[in-house]
Amino acid sequence: RWDCIQAFFQSVNQETDGPQVALSLLAHKIQSPQEKEALQALTVLEACMNNCGKRFRGEAAKFRFLNELIKVLSPKYFGSWTAQTVKDRLTQVLYGWTQWLKEETKIQDAYSMLKKQGVIKKDPKLPDKVIMAPPPQRATDSVFDQEDKATLLARLLKSRRPEDLETANRLIKSTMKEVRPHTKDGCHTAHCHFFFFFFFFFC
Repeated sequence: RWDCIQAFFQSVNQETDGPQVALSLLAHKIQSPQEKEALQALTVLEACMNNCGKRFRGEAAKFRFLNELIKVLSPKYFGSWTAQTVKDRLTQVLYGWTQWLKEETKIQDAYSMLKKQGVIKKDPKLPDKVIMAPPPQRATDSVFDQEDKATLLARLLKSRRPEDLETANRLIKSTMKEVRPHTKDGCHTAHCHFFFFFFFFFC
């Protein structure tokens, strides 16, 4: 479903309130009692962190969103019934952010608090997946600049994972097409885009 994820983060980039609306929806899905739905939402979150630029990462690094993630892990909230696979994956996500986004102090503080409270026992091993590591901070908010595309494509093509090769194929195709101008008539608003892609991806 990479095409659905790609369409989602492109919609986030194209709307003024894209990051806020997307993170609100993602928080709701990550807190879902359905394991598959929560894990898929975490995958979408990581894709957005990779591809939506500083605006999205800045919103994700606020306590307003981080607190929603903490609820999934904390036994005081949803941690007692959340699937262990979801908690493990979320812990990997948060730990990865502490390593790749060291300048975001609120992320560092949130993770440290979870460790001090014993919610996180030890630092997890990070998954060896290209999609999970956010790119370096850049001045542009574009989905990919040419250097990012070339670097990512090279790494994907070296992979033996079928899904990575499929992603590489899609990336090659996408670079050969011009980005169509975004229209905001009718259902082409941020909220309609988000609900459409969430329905298509999760249902």
